[in-house]
Amino acid sequence: MCPDYLSFNVVDPDGKPISGAKLTFYPVGWYSYSVSPEPVYTARTDLDGSRTIKAEKIFPKTRSFGLKYPNMFVKAEYDGMVAYGWLPLYEIQNVVFDGKDTYELNLALKGKTPSDPFAFDVKK
Repeated sequence: MCPDYLSFNVVDPDGKPISGAKLTFYPVGWYSYSVSPEPVYTARTDLDGSRTIKAEKIFPKTRSFGLKYPNMFVKAEYDGMVAYGWLPLYEIQNVVFDGKDTYELNLALKGKTPSDPFAFDVKK
């Protein structure tokens, strides 16, 4: 069960909306426990720093599990700043139970983009 729409709001470190921020969506397959390096969808925020997307573009339906992915990793980036978020199915479906049709995720950009957010360097 998935809401009809997913809405994203991107702000800079001062809380101001960011127009043109790039949103990239990376899927997590059922029982894979890993994020795919290939995005399934990309979009940009509008003038007010938001973007609403039909959920089926990110979470396509399938016969086997109902939805192709149980979770999605979201990356927002703009001018060297970055923010990350998750769209776990167990969380986004709660808006449907609340009688709403849109799940909203707020992303606040943080400083400059690291070269690799999953890498670290051990100093010798």
